[in-house]
Amino acid sequence: MISKNIANLYARDNKVAIDIAERDILLTYALKLLEEKGWLERMVFKGGTCLRKFYIGKLMRFSLDLDFTDLNRESPDDLILELAELFNSEYHGIRFSVDSKDFYVRDDRLSCGAVIQYAHAFHKSAFDLELSLREPVLLPPTERPLMKTSYQSYLEFSPPVVSCLDLLELQAEKIRASYQRLRSRDVYDLGLLSGHPFDKELLRLLVVLKFWHVRGEFHPGKWLEKLESSAYDWDDLKRLLRKDQKIDPKALVRTCVQRYRFLTELTADEEKIRTDTKRHHETALVKRIREKIGN
Repeated sequence: MISKNIANLYARDNKVAIDIAERDILLTYALKLLEEKGWLERMVFKGGTCLRKFYIGKLMRFSLDLDFTDLNRESPDDLILELAELFNSEYHGIRFSVDSKDFYVRDDRLSCGAVIQYAHAFHKSAFDLELSLREPVLLPPTERPLMKTSYQSYLEFSPPVVSCLDLLELQAEKIRASYQRLRSRDVYDLGLLSGHPFDKELLRLLVVLKFWHVRGEFHPGKWLEKLESSAYDWDDLKRLLRKDQKIDPKALVRTCVQRYRFLTELTADEEKIRTDTKRHHETALVKRIREKIGN
């Protein structure tokens, strides 16, 4: 593990607390361990840490956990036991451990995960790792190198190259996940992603397909209302941002509502899929569309 001095410099350069900077560095080590052991061939990286480390860089908030989608629809029991075994080890001066009470398979068996404890020369803590088996990957994943950071030259290894969800599919995942639990960090992420050029029609289609695959109801108008009316914990977001980074919560919410209003403009096929999430009578239509978009 790199020295505390380097971690302190990274925290100072990014104007965040040392525990936030340390976690960001630690997750790079965890990703490299997964890469070396062949795990990154079995799953695709997603979530906030993926966005910061492999797509957006410094403009993105910090993120404190790891999220993946399994590619092979493996048994969640086998997967989590293998992951727990992998993280009961020492790696470059970091002692990882997973207690038997700290890994789980969800009741619906569509995801599994673990709370991974770790300790090294100047800190000890824990992070969450979650692996979803809930839905297929819709767009071809992309192999991405770690974005340049000030601590990279001090790592004991070459930076990891990771198979990541396509950026547009990451945006669709954010929308789907925020339909169930909407937090200040989700609003920030959605606002940031909406500021980059993207294919609105394809994103809307991806969102509808995401809900169909998880058999979840999706009412775009209700989602926009929820986005506008929810009570957010903005302090939860601020600790993940640079201390000199100012946000205007009302403006951020207003921007998201305006930029995602196109989700209400469903095509006839999208409306068929949206209203079929429970029955799954439109399997042939979904298959045809998935073949067309490439995965």
